[in-house]
Amino acid sequence: MKKIVLFAAVVMTATLLGAVPAAAQVPGIGVRLVPKVGLYHPLGDLVEGFRAKDHLAFGAAAELDLPFLPIDVRVNVDYTPATDIEGDAGTRAGTVKITNVAGDLVLRPLPGIIPVQPFLFVGGGVKQYRFREFSTALFDATDDRTEPTLHAGAGVGVGLGVMGFVIEAGDYISRFENLGTSKLQHDLYGTIGIRIGLF
Repeated sequence: MKKIVLFAAVVMTATLLGAVPAAAQVPGIGVRLVPKVGLYHPLGDLVEGFRAKDHLAFGAAAELDLPFLPIDVRVNVDYTPATDIEGDAGTRAGTVKITNVAGDLVLRPLPGIIPVQPFLFVGGGVKQYRFREFSTALFDATDDRTEPTLHAGAGVGVGLGVMGFVIEAGDYISRFENLGTSKLQHDLYGTIGIRIGLF
């Protein structure tokens, strides 16, 4: 997880630093930072009969607002702290931490002067699993892995000058393989954040 978080921090920093000269030269370009908090909810089992439980989630995004276009670009991170994996009968199999890092294109169809802004986003990146506190033989440290993931969703932002609020729902779509069986994963994140205009 430390490598993923470090990677995300480096990418966000590079995005922000790289955008500073552009923001100074081209009117309309803006950089925004969005810390957020919300809920993680998996739609399916990790393996047959066992799934991660809903859990508090944290995230952040660095957005680059492009002039004259309804499309922004961003780097997005959503993180689920250790949450229990439980079977249908309530058997606890351990815990899992999930870190998602994605690059997104964000479509904002309404003019920027409108304070309430719905948006759609789509992108891709990586999803990292870290398993711990094993209670059964179903999972162990060899199941730690990083998988490619798609990211898609929608939200709405409310502007308040250089700041604003963002409510967002996104799905990280990937696969997880265990004991030779691969299952499609839909990990939903519903978050609320504060958008801070930096430039």
